[in-house]
Amino acid sequence: MSHDEKKIEKLIGKTIQFWRKSVFGYTSEDLAKKLGVSKSYINNIESGYSGISFKKIEQIAKALKISPLTLLRGLPEKEALDAIMEIYRDPKYNVTIKELEALIGAKFRGKHITKKGYLQLLDLIRSGDFVIDSESYRPRDMVDILLDEIEEEINGRK
Repeated sequence: MSHDEKKIEKLIGKTIQFWRKSVFGYTSEDLAKKLGVSKSYINNIESGYSGISFKKIEQIAKALKISPLTLLRGLPEKEALDAIMEIYRDPKYNVTIKELEALIGAKFRGKHITKKGYLQLLDLIRSGDFVIDSESYRPRDMVDILLDEIEEEINGRK
């Protein structure tokens, strides 16, 4: 196995661990029971010691009731993830799992986004102009407009 393949498996493992533990509050034993596998198997996947097939990714995603694509996308950098989780954990925003998936999966041209930027994206998602269902079409122009506004704010041009 190449170094890059091992790195990808570790990233997927950390993503699974994040969703299992930080979002749903499951232990590795809880997830193992849902999947009919051993706790050590889950620990090995999450640590990157065991390879993981697309089929197993799909099964894990189904057990967590999230999209397999969410597990394959990985996680944003720590600062961005902290901002997203602060919004998610705040009851006044009442963020759903689908909205959380969209926020975590959003790629912002490699820029650091503030909590305000993620709140703007959440507003866009909720406006109906941005569909988060993976089966539906998402108007790209609305996303691009938001990304441009956020980028301008980051660069201090607004």
